[in-house]
Amino acid sequence: MKHFSCLTFALALLVTPVSAQSIDDAVEAYNSGQYGTALEYARSLSNQGVARAQNMLGVLYKNGEGVEQDVPRAVAYFEAAIALGEARAMANLGTMLTEEFQGYPADPAPARALLEQAMALGNVGAINSLGVWYEAGAGGEPDYTRALDLYRQAMALGNMDAARNIGALYGRGDGVTQDHERARAYYRIAADGGNAGAMDELGYLLQRGWGGPADLPAAMRFYERAGDLGDPEALYSLADIHFGGDEGVPADVPRAIRYYERAMDAGNGDAAYALGWIYEGGRGVPADQERALEYYWSGFDMGSADAAYVLGTMSRDGDLLPEDHVFARHMLEIALERDHDWAANELGNMWADGRGGPADPERAEALLRQGFAMGDSEAAISLANLLHIPGSTRHRPVEAMAFCIRGIAMAGSDVPAHYTETCDAIEAQLSSEDRAAALERSRQL
Repeated sequence: MKHFSCLTFALALLVTPVSAQSIDDAVEAYNSGQYGTALEYARSLSNQGVARAQNMLGVLYKNGEGVEQDVPRAVAYFEAAIALGEARAMANLGTMLTEEFQGYPADPAPARALLEQAMALGNVGAINSLGVWYEAGAGGEPDYTRALDLYRQAMALGNMDAARNIGALYGRGDGVTQDHERARAYYRIAADGGNAGAMDELGYLLQRGWGGPADLPAAMRFYERAGDLGDPEALYSLADIHFGGDEGVPADVPRAIRYYERAMDAGNGDAAYALGWIYEGGRGVPADQERALEYYWSGFDMGSADAAYVLGTMSRDGDLLPEDHVFARHMLEIALERDHDWAANELGNMWADGRGGPADPERAEALLRQGFAMGDSEAAISLANLLHIPGSTRHRPVEAMAFCIRGIAMAGSDVPAHYTETCDAIEAQLSSEDRAAALERSRQL
């Protein structure tokens, strides 16, 4: 289930005594999406020593809004505002330092100190962000009880990110008994308060019937509301619904493509991958492999694990890309770093076969075991093959058969033919005692 805690870098609309009207103009420009104008106003006011303007510059540079993203410069502006006592900047920098952000390292101790300082100055967003600090275990182990208490405090003061975060705790069962009905209730509170992420999460529960009856029309309404606010996950969900059709919603590929494009424009790399997949295979549109590659590369640049994986396999096989096993390994390593379920198996086989570099059976086995632990049945069968090579130092036929048994079980009712062929060949070489031992070993894996 896709629940994420909210880290908010808000520009509160409170009026300050210094250049009040001008800073309000800057805030209005920011909130209306006129980032260039907001940048111009904020720079002018920053040079006059207006702390709130320096905080706004920090936000703009952190997000890359109206200007090229520059996190170190954002930090510099936040620190300048903090020196002038700006609570918003304390909250924003503290929030950013809670977890690694765009390559900028986390720094838990200063993060907590800044958030507590902002909280003492009455910044409500800091209360929520401090809850995120405890939930993330920034100081060590997660403290869900403390996080929940802080979220409730922030929610009582009107912070809708906090309401969403409470819903996420109940949705996952972190520190509380998992309760999708309660998750729905908190998401609805946050959604009614205008929180786009909560609208998306509520739609997710409604679509799947978690915490109450399934209601696809209601789910789509919440997705639409979230999408109108620029939520990329909601737009992606709408695209998926329209692409394949779902419970009375007819398949509509052109409409799905429009939603995927909107999701991509909002920063969803998986939407770019999906568009590549559609155009590569000519799925509801004329096939266009050049366009497909462009989408795959866009998805990769936006962090999509699927895009990294497909570019890796393409370069391995010479499909749409020149055959290049060294590059294939590199891309598959990136896909694995992004937690792609199948990348470990592909990498393990390349290390086993010596494609893209020297063969390394030990590294291959470690990767295949990682893939198996991620639930990839192919990795189980690849392990079986690796552990059954006659004459190999890793020759362990009983364990090989155990992975065969698990791989077939993991595949469910649709077992690929090569699974059966591999496992039949291994089993034929085992004694009845070894077969019994393999069955027992499979239960331990």
